[in-house]
Amino acid sequence: MWDYKNVNTDLLNAALSNYDWDGCINDCHDVDIVYKNWFLSFLCIVKEHIPCKTVVIRPKDKPWMNSGVRKAIRKRNRLLKIHTIRNSSSSWEKYRSQRNFTTALIRSSKRQYYANLNNKLQDPDTSSKKWWGIVKSLYKQKMHTTVPTLVEGPLVIHDAKDKAELLNEFLCSQSRLDESSSFVPAVPDCIPTSRIFLNVVTSEWQINALLGIVNIKKACGPDSISNKLIKIVLMA
Repeated sequence: MWDYKNVNTDLLNAALSNYDWDGCINDCHDVDIVYKNWFLSFLCIVKEHIPCKTVVIRPKDKPWMNSGVRKAIRKRNRLLKIHTIRNSSSSWEKYRSQRNFTTALIRSSKRQYYANLNNKLQDPDTSSKKWWGIVKSLYKQKMHTTVPTLVEGPLVIHDAKDKAELLNEFLCSQSRLDESSSFVPAVPDCIPTSRIFLNVVTSEWQINALLGIVNIKKACGPDSISNKLIKIVLMA
């Protein structure tokens, strides 16, 4: 992933400004080829000025887990294995010291994690979507995946198949339309129009205005150009 914290914005924007973009897209009338040439040139310049870093995602880790806690746990487990083999007072003291240190480190990491969540909940700039996501993660309530007992008139339905059939019949009944007196109008194969869309006229300031309002927290498009990168190179 891109390491935006260590990017030199001035050098990146200078390289983008000084690049011969006209020579990159001239003498080509295919918009797909023009975009491909532009994208490859843009990506090459970005790679030269923004370093990349490798991030390992561990989905089973606790949210308060970090590299320091993980390292302390590995050392504690390693000392426990050594003590199991040697079974001496010195190995026990080393393990006990590391165990106490690891326990204190875990408790500190938990306190810091929940303190940060509390600050985000109290921050007025936190979006409603993020706020409710934090609340749900704190409550950790298990969602009921089964449909509860259904009552249809005098019948009490417990069986899963009978529930599915009852719900299917009810939902289908909501979308049934009375088509006895309806008819489909005749639509010509080609609808004539007097308006022809030939040219698209825009300006640089209009494009900059649209790029300036992109949300850096949103996902990138199919070209994998992140919104944060767009913000960085906007003034180039």
